Amino acid sequence: MNKVLKLIFTNSKGKTSVITLHNPKNVDADTAKAAMQKVIDANIFDNADINPYATIVGAKYYETQRTPIFEAE
Repeated sequence: MNKVLKLIFTNSKGKTSVITLHNPKNVDADTAKAAMQKVIDANIFDNADINPYATIVGAKYYETQRTPIFEAE
């Protein structure tokens, strides 16, 4: 099973921006919020006068499971 953590923000134009972390540690809401606030406070991602991580929306874990049907020899 693959697990990712998606940190969801809105950019300075109101559109959704996501940072995806593969194989993350388990974190609680307070830890995720604090990490996301550090991304915002760093303000190092401005691109063409658009801040891609302007406000926090939320954080979600996603898990996917692969079920092989067959493998070629």
